[in-house]
Amino acid sequence: MHANKWVVSLFVVLLLFSMLCVPIGAQETPTFRYELTVNGSDTVEVNTGDIITVTLHLYRTDENASYSMYAMQDEIRYNSEFFELVEDSATLSNGIHSTDIDVGGGMREFYMNYVSFSGGAQWQPKTRIGSFQLRVIGTSGVATITNEDFLVSHQDGMGGYDCEANDLTVILSSECNVRFETNGGSEIDPVKAYFGEKLTRPEDPVREGMYLVGWYKDIHLSQEWDFENDTVRGNMTLYAKWAAGEPGPDTDTTSDPDESKEPDESKEPDESKEPDESKDPDEDKQCPICGNDSEKGICLRCILLICLLILFAILVLLAIGFIVYRLNTKKMR
Repeated sequence: MHANKWVVSLFVVLLLFSMLCVPIGAQETPTFRYELTVNGSDTVEVNTGDIITVTLHLYRTDENASYSMYAMQDEIRYNSEFFELVEDSATLSNGIHSTDIDVGGGMREFYMNYVSFSGGAQWQPKTRIGSFQLRVIGTSGVATITNEDFLVSHQDGMGGYDCEANDLTVILSSECNVRFETNGGSEIDPVKAYFGEKLTRPEDPVREGMYLVGWYKDIHLSQEWDFENDTVRGNMTLYAKWAAGEPGPDTDTTSDPDESKEPDESKEPDESKEPDESKDPDEDKQCPICGNDSEKGICLRCILLICLLILFAILVLLAIGFIVYRLNTKKMR
């Protein structure tokens, strides 16, 4: 009788264990795509004074099923010297909020976001986020409208699901305007370049006590322009990056010296060097077991799963020990 009770108890524990493991192993990991369109397409030809409509949709791409939306955001960046926002032109879906902000460098962003304060809302696999209108004020060239810092958040707010996005191309003329911001160096005149073609490297500007490291696509000097491979995608400004002193004999001033130098294999590795900052910081923010975003290594779900597996192993060992004990007792009788 006691043996039967033990077996029933063990069965109940295993059943509870399996019920706990199912939601952990079957954790929903949807993927998404933010899709921008301009007048219903991804490329449009315009004239000065035209008004274009930019529309944003969010698609679930892993399956055609509804899901729980906790929070999302997208920052749609445009050139404020090429476009101006048409006032009161935004039409937003229920719960979506927006604002238009200046991000510097002649760029602005139309920011759209959603936050659920009720534990998540059911969204369809294709959802229209909203739209707004821009007036073309440029006189020549090509402008690109891009998605920046887009996100579909996890329930706990610690990171987001995998997302992708597309860019829009607005063509006023195939000849683009390229300006050079020397950041304290001698001035360089703007040039004309054709859309899709490579840009000729200008003569290096001069700045006292400094040497030119390279030219960069963004005001924060994080995306270097490669004159050998990059092509002109629209009107743009390139920004000069400087370093103090004079370039060494092995310094390649056509690119960032920190990126272009080959390691000297004849030297012993210097253990005192700082860690490689070029490593993607997001690689250290993923759970090594399930691969989901986690700020603290192994995520809470995986820790719980490991604990349950350990408990299960202990219960199995206890069950085996109990069975062996009962068999030995019967033999002694």
